[in-house]
Parts: sequence; structure tokens; C-alpha cells
Amino acid sequence: MKLYDIENLSRDPNQDDLYNLFNKTYIDYPAAQSTNYVVDQDEEMRMDLISFRIYGSVDYVDFLCNFNQIDNPLNIMPGDIIKYVELTDVTSFNNKDTNVEEVRKGLLNSNKSTRKDPNRKQFVEQGYSLPPNFLETPQAPVRLDGNVLVIGS
Repeated sequence: MKLYDIENLSRDPNQDDLYNLFNKTYIDYPAAQSTNYVVDQDEEMRMDLISFRIYGSVDYVDFLCNFNQIDNPLNIMPGDIIKYVELTDVTSFNNKDTNVEEVRKGLLNSNKSTRKDPNRKQFVEQGYSLPPNFLETPQAPVRLDGNVLVIGS
């Protein structure tokens, strides 16, 4: 059995070369023309049999699971409806764009400048030792002032 999902697993160099399980291997086409297949009694929990009966091969189990948004193929029960496309259309769902660096370069803008907060700049230039939101005379964050409950300053 060939699994396209496993063959295209890649390691992420930014995560100590762990496998990146978030890369999509199939593209979603919600409006794709599909046909329905009703699961028989003998196909319960057997996506391999379903793949074989639909496509004549067990190599499309991962495609059928992805196409039908099935997380656990052991949950397949008799009477469930499995959607599928023609065998010639299966490869058009393969995600060929798995180059993370190209996507990252497209999203990152190296010409971006950081906005400077004038209040923070003044605070740093004057050499204050505490953040500007501290009170000059410390007070309890919650206190009782007569019959009034005071929160904050």
C-alpha cells in the first residue's frame, strides 16, 4: 500500500528536524464533482477494501480519507457514504507546493519598518527605572476606601 501522505512527510529544520505534520498533502476542492459510495457490512473499518472496490487499488486510502475529511478510518461503519472522484482526477488533488521556504519568503516583508512609540522613546531616553504605568506612590491594587471598593488607582 502506497501512502502519499507518508511519502511526502518533510522534516522542519526550525523544529529540530521533527516531522512537520501540518503540511497539507492534498488540496481541498469543495465543489469537486464526486460520486457517492455506500459502505457495505464487510467494509466496516476497512478503508483499504473501499479503496480497492472504488479504484482497483489500495493506494488511495489516504486520498479517500482526506477527501472525505476522515480522521480515523476505523470509524467507518456500514451505510456511511464515501465520496470519490474519478481515478484520472485524483492526482489533481495532490499538493505540489510543499516548499516552505518559498512560502515564507512570499509572506515575509523585509522592507517593513518598526513603528516607534513616542511615549516609550521618551521613557527610555529619560532613563526611568520603572515602566510608565506604575504610580509614583505605590498603592494596593484592590483596597477598601471607606465604604467604597477601589480597584486600581
